[in-house]
Amino acid sequence: MKNVVAFTIDNQNYALPCEYIVKIVNTVAITPLRHAPDSVLGMINVHGRIVVVVDIRKILELPDKKMSLYDKMIIVKTDKRTVTFIADKVLGLLNIKEKNIVDMNKVISDPGIYEGTIKQTDELILIYNTDKFLSLEEEEKLETAMSGEKI
Repeated sequence: MKNVVAFTIDNQNYALPCEYIVKIVNTVAITPLRHAPDSVLGMINVHGRIVVVVDIRKILELPDKKMSLYDKMIIVKTDKRTVTFIADKVLGLLNIKEKNIVDMNKVISDPGIYEGTIKQTDELILIYNTDKFLSLEEEEKLETAMSGEKI
């Protein structure tokens, strides 16, 4: 069994393995970060810790949407840092049998931002790869922006 948290963005269901989830919170005001990559909305303060807010809609190539009080912020660990993104809705915890998870490398040659898909009776849920939130170039630009240097 694999535990994942399922969420919705623009009427598509996605999931992240539980081991990457730090916390799920209500939306809060985002402080813009000058000189950050386009895929970064800004930053928030989570219990005294600065967390970068990634524009998941831009990464998924979805249309912009104004933040709502009903949206949720999902805070996740990546290889490089802790980041958060805004989901339209959190569906909850799912316990998935391994046989219902398909590795995306077996489906397409370049899985990009997805590490797998979950076969449900009536739908597929895409498993997002947390290490694909920011490209190497975006990481470098973000580091520069956070250190206060000009690009």
